[in-house]
Amino acid sequence: MTENKLSLIEVFENYERKFERDGIRYQDYSEYIVEQAMIRAGYTVVAKDSYYFNGIACVLQTGPGRPPDLDFIAKLPNGNYAGIQVKNRIS
Repeated sequence: MTENKLSLIEVFENYERKFERDGIRYQDYSEYIVEQAMIRAGYTVVAKDSYYFNGIACVLQTGPGRPPDLDFIAKLPNGNYAGIQVKNRIS
């Protein structure tokens, strides 16, 4: 089992992660899958690759440098908003 996981990790570490569909660029194919699932669930994606929306910043780190962004900010069917960060790494 360990050898199988190591071979998968090797494939994914060297695999081109960026993906583009209909002129929209994604950092990883998994982001596209998550976005499509959110849309089908009735969410409205209002921002992509952002850490600031509607006067509110989501700070994901406290160290120096530019903070990492949220992959999506979505309006939920109940009217609330959610910040979504897709975890697309094998560990």
